[in-house]
Amino acid sequence: MSYKRETNIETTVWDIENLVLIGTTDAHSEGKAGIIGVIVPIPIFSFTESNACDETAKRISNIIKGENSKTNK
Repeated sequence: MSYKRETNIETTVWDIENLVLIGTTDAHSEGKAGIIGVIVPIPIFSFTESNACDETAKRISNIIKGENSKTNK
């Protein structure tokens, strides 16, 4: 038995001191999870949340550093 997992994160970064939009980004992660085993079921996880969160952190860092200043996809 398996099933598909998806995680989408959209982010908007603002300079709140100057009230200026610095950039936007989104991250998408997908994978399959399931259960294997005949006598004892063993779950197999797909960590889509962690992958999407890591990618979001990298993209926000790039925006703050000034790389791809308006949109970072």
